Amino acid sequence: MRGGARLVSLLRPYAWLFIATMLVTVVASVLDGFSLSMLVPFLRTIFKESTLLPVGGSRAQAIIAWITGPLISTGSPQDALRSVVVVLLVALVLKNAAEYLAAYWNVVIQENVVRDLRLRLFSHLQTLPLGYFQQTKGGQTIARLINDTDQVKTAVTAALASFFQNIVMIIVYLGIMLSISVRLSLVALVLAPVLLVIIRPLINRLRRRSREMVAERGDLTSVAGEMVGSIKLIRAYVAEPYEERRFLEMANRYR
Repeated sequence: MRGGARLVSLLRPYAWLFIATMLVTVVASVLDGFSLSMLVPFLRTIFKESTLLPVGGSRAQAIIAWITGPLISTGSPQDALRSVVVVLLVALVLKNAAEYLAAYWNVVIQENVVRDLRLRLFSHLQTLPLGYFQQTKGGQTIARLINDTDQVKTAVTAALASFFQNIVMIIVYLGIMLSISVRLSLVALVLAPVLLVIIRPLINRLRRRSREMVAERGDLTSVAGEMVGSIKLIRAYVAEPYEERRFLEMANRYR
């Protein structure tokens, strides 16, 4: 809980930008669902159905008929098809523009949060006792300052931004699914936990290996830093082969 609270505190200066990102994500999700639903009249036109919008269909089809009926119910079939294509293209362009804007703002938030965290960590390192630097490898400390802070990007995206984005997408698509077929939607919802049970062990293993990878990256950085800092001593004792073997062992482990 403390880590989550600290993460939220880092996001506090960018709260309005985060809210704007979520609103744009909602717009993109709704337009995405609308684009998918618009394929129904498009395909009916392609296959030359008697009517572009079926009568007595699902609730989703009724909504499509209410929104696009005036555009595709008048004129020749060619004019109706042209109107469907124009509406579909406009919806796709707006959806992609909203997704791009949301992704751009998301990256802006991530980079600013990582910068603020690095500044805090750098200031904290300068207040630590000298014993810490004597007991900890310099490469490990540098890895924490440079590499570990990058992991916050994943936390911001996966734990917060993607969480809200996925919730919005689930609500939109669930509404479309239920309006088309309640039975098929229930089948999909029943099978979803089965997929989660299969994926969960893999996620735990990847998380554990990710932590190990960060530690091994720090060891690799430490070996390289020690070689650069002690190059005169290494050449004086002709210890280049030993250092190469040590670095090769670390590099293979990290690989």
